[in-house]
Amino acid sequence: MYRYACFCLIYLLSATSYAANLPSFTKIRAQYTSSVVNLLDRNGIVLNQQIIYPQEQRLPWVSLNELSPTLLKALLVSEDQRFYQHEGVDWRAIAGAAWENLIHNTHRGASTLTMQLAGLLDPSLSRATGGRTYSQKWRQIKAAQQLERHWSKAQILEAYLNLVDFRANIIGIHAASNALFDTSTAHITITQASILAALLRGPNAQANIVAERACGVALQLTHKHASCLNIQKTSLAKLSTSPKLNLHPQLAPEVAQQLLTNSHENMQSSLDYDLQVQLTQQLARTPPTAAIILNNKTAEILAYVNTDSSINQVITPHDNGVTLFPYIYATALGQKQLTAASLFDNTPLAFNTELSSASYNQVLRNWVSVRTALANALILPTQQILSQLDHTKWNQQLQLLKLNPNTNTLLNLANAYQMLANHGLYYPASFYPGGINSPIHAYADTTTSIINDILTVNHDGTTFFTLLSDNNWAIGADSHYTIALWSDKSDNIRNLWQQIDDKLTLNTPSYAPKLPNKLIKQSIQFEADIEPPRTELFLPNTASSFITLPTSITTSFTP
Repeated sequence: MYRYACFCLIYLLSATSYAANLPSFTKIRAQYTSSVVNLLDRNGIVLNQQIIYPQEQRLPWVSLNELSPTLLKALLVSEDQRFYQHEGVDWRAIAGAAWENLIHNTHRGASTLTMQLAGLLDPSLSRATGGRTYSQKWRQIKAAQQLERHWSKAQILEAYLNLVDFRANIIGIHAASNALFDTSTAHITITQASILAALLRGPNAQANIVAERACGVALQLTHKHASCLNIQKTSLAKLSTSPKLNLHPQLAPEVAQQLLTNSHENMQSSLDYDLQVQLTQQLARTPPTAAIILNNKTAEILAYVNTDSSINQVITPHDNGVTLFPYIYATALGQKQLTAASLFDNTPLAFNTELSSASYNQVLRNWVSVRTALANALILPTQQILSQLDHTKWNQQLQLLKLNPNTNTLLNLANAYQMLANHGLYYPASFYPGGINSPIHAYADTTTSIINDILTVNHDGTTFFTLLSDNNWAIGADSHYTIALWSDKSDNIRNLWQQIDDKLTLNTPSYAPKLPNKLIKQSIQFEADIEPPRTELFLPNTASSFITLPTSITTSFTP
């Protein structure tokens, strides 16, 4: 009784001198920040979440109408049964706690939810390890009474549930529901609600103690029909380790790592949610594969998927393989060093100058046109063409396209191929909605039109697309998208590319582009029928109707 009398005396002395400087509900809600930021797609849909404040794990503020009624009942049963009757202080509870502490020497508290919220809002009222002093307690009472005069009961309850510490560094009911049960606040069950309510009494209590308290809460909620065994099992399973937020969705983790590193706010990207989901699903069962989809007109990155858990293969340099072939041919075409009909030697071994009739015919069959060489990614003709280029100008062309002569990333190669699909106009690939408006004329549209025509594949007779591939790479474009794939183990990467494009063009059919007016269509024949007659495309002043070998075939090969 002595302690209770002292308690009342301190209150009477301090009540008239203390005035809490508490913020408004509106200010508290406006100042609240989540420790999770979202990566958004181009239409504002959440693609990925990332924690930026791991020391205090919070999720966005939730209003009362987003909470399960069961959860609210459990909270009041556990912490403040007369919440709607008192005006911030439950004097009956205080008197009972003081008597119990005096008679049984316990440390039972009697703080209402309003008093607890006051302690959360005013740092000077925060609870120390040994508990609050009598002076702190009465200032907390005064602050609670002030809150009740200026805040509604709903606001007090809502703010408390969003600010209270549940366990470890999990702050707020939204984060607690997610971290402990991976569910929303609207779908909390009786068992889960009872455990959450029990945690408020001792956030870091042992699992068996929390289970015992939760059982008591559940019995009051269900009129003695609660499954305490289920509560005990759930408590032990969920509270045995430190809880962590379950972030959903995780559709573009590599992009989130790049864009959200220093961001404290949600960030919108150029990614398209539907395309990202579609590409993720299509690559889910493949060997470690990287894939990217660009908008042909703007170079916006619309989808970005990496299935390799150890390294981001989209931005990791790999051997070029055949990926630079189109630019080698485009550079030579643009400098008018050759045409799509020019012939090159594809003979793997040298021959004697004295050729028999049989070997002469074999040599003829080994000569191929530029169209055949590029369409089939033939190495020997390409090496000959590369050797004839001005290397200074060739290196400048590579730098313009941000390419390297030996190794390149999937992203850079996709960007360069997107330039071909965009008639020679190069935009830097980016995650900015709308793209980066700083185009460079890398090649003339007439040149890229010839390259695209050579690489065109109509695998079903109707769908238009261009494609270049080898064992590791498949890079191509339809009339809307540029799609690039890389895989270290895929034996059918070309088929995988076509499957992706087939799905893309179901709703957006691909059409053949209109050829520039300056291009010349010419019917051609080859000497010795090296290739069948056809109609070929030529740059102005380069057309020829009859294509001959560059030099005498008997002097083209030496021992």
